[in-house]
Amino acid sequence: MSFDFNLWFFIALGVWFAATVFRNVYEVLKYRRSERWARDKFFRIMMVVMSGMWASWGFMCFSDPCKFTSPSWLRWAGAGLFAVGAAGFVLSELHRKRGEGLTTTGIYSIMRHPMYVAQVFLAAGVALFAMGLVTLCMVVLWIMQMVWWAVAEERALEKKYPEYADYRKRTPF
Repeated sequence: MSFDFNLWFFIALGVWFAATVFRNVYEVLKYRRSERWARDKFFRIMMVVMSGMWASWGFMCFSDPCKFTSPSWLRWAGAGLFAVGAAGFVLSELHRKRGEGLTTTGIYSIMRHPMYVAQVFLAAGVALFAMGLVTLCMVVLWIMQMVWWAVAEERALEKKYPEYADYRKRTPF
């Protein structure tokens, strides 16, 4: 393991942190004032913020000042984890209904939050592939954030769709 100070890592960390805070504030406001904050204009802004968050995450992983050495299979396991996350993200996006009711088919019949699970796989996969120790440890923050978003989303879905309680009982996270 080695540590090399890298200013670009800390700049990317700042961008990632700011985007993460912005996204969490958006989530709180979306569920407290759902009519106003769920509109297309705010959603588009959030997609730009999320793009910045992901770009900075990738940059952070590859410029991580604390690299670890590992067997090559672990690095390729990270690439595989990234590929599974990318596939899960695409599948969840393809099966998601927008404004047409509760989505319970496709990948959503296997898990309630495939997009959040995919994001954790993507983040962990890149960190493993880049062999960044700091970013690999930060995956815990991704997991905490995804669980928090899922809890907030489930509360809103239970209010909006009476059938959600049954779906929640029969379908894991």
